[in-house]
Amino acid sequence: MRLLSYRIRKKAKGQRVGNSFLCMRANGNHGSALAAIVSPLVFGYVIDKTGDWTLAFLVSIRLLLIGTMLAFWVKPDEELPGAALTVTLAAKEAKL
Repeated sequence: MRLLSYRIRKKAKGQRVGNSFLCMRANGNHGSALAAIVSPLVFGYVIDKTGDWTLAFLVSIRLLLIGTMLAFWVKPDEELPGAALTVTLAAKEAKL
């Protein structure tokens, strides 16, 4: 993600503009939005090519099961590494 937004961040820094609004940070909302955009396109293509809905449903079920298993590793009480740095940078940008 940082590599993709390098030029935008560089231009913003050159103009003394905070780039918090320019670069999205990955969180649960972005992942679900991306899935909502990509999955109909991919599954529609698969259904058009195979003429069968079974594969699309099996892939969906597997993704749901993987997501269910990964949800058990979420630790909402623990702070993410670097989260304090993000808060500090946001406060610093607010003062500019």
